[in-house]
Amino acid sequence: MMHTKKPLHHLHGIKREQASTRSQRVRLPITVEILHKIYSVLSKAPTEYQEIMLWAACCTAFFGFLRVGEMTVPSQDAYNNSVHLSLGDIALDSRTSPTIIWLTIKQSKIDPFRKRIKLCLGLTDSVVCPVKALLPYLAIRGSALGALFLSECNAPLTRAQFKTLLSTTLKKAGLDDSQYNTHSFRIGAAISAKAAGISDTYIQLLGRRKSTAFQGYIKTPTNVLTKLSKQLASIPDPPPM
Repeated sequence: MMHTKKPLHHLHGIKREQASTRSQRVRLPITVEILHKIYSVLSKAPTEYQEIMLWAACCTAFFGFLRVGEMTVPSQDAYNNSVHLSLGDIALDSRTSPTIIWLTIKQSKIDPFRKRIKLCLGLTDSVVCPVKALLPYLAIRGSALGALFLSECNAPLTRAQFKTLLSTTLKKAGLDDSQYNTHSFRIGAAISAKAAGISDTYIQLLGRRKSTAFQGYIKTPTNVLTKLSKQLASIPDPPPM
């Protein structure tokens, strides 16, 4: 039986169609409202390392508009201090009563030349707060050099581990975890920012949509950047259950 060879252009068409189908996969945003639901699950174990670490990672991803690769490692043996987010990339504005945490991103998708950018995470009036989430984590993490986010076995947090922990938490919160992924934080941050009345200019700045975004951070006053964190978390905390 003879098989007719498909024309090359036909094969390319199939690949494009398959790629289009994959790109249409549902990916819901993790907004402030969803973060409250995540917090309601994780706060039930307020002294457990894993829950404290995960909450800190979630808030950092959201308020930093981070891509997951900017805060995790591909594998535990792939950690590179000159590339990945490390403890040394954190700076507080005060040792006693910090209201700002500066986060240095050494390399990202839009920064191939590693110019670095400092992100400003400000204190908010909500339980959804990067400062309130990171301080307890930093206290239990300890001062050992290495990746900022460590698993319970003191190994760098991988993308796969973060995704698994997030999925488990979303399920416990009564959500369909298959409709969310680690990029949902970045999408949700932009949507929440728009809903909170933050201008498109600042949303573009926070999201680092262009390779020149680091220049915008340098030019933008710190008090404006910290105010954006408060505004981003401006949806009121839900009443106690």
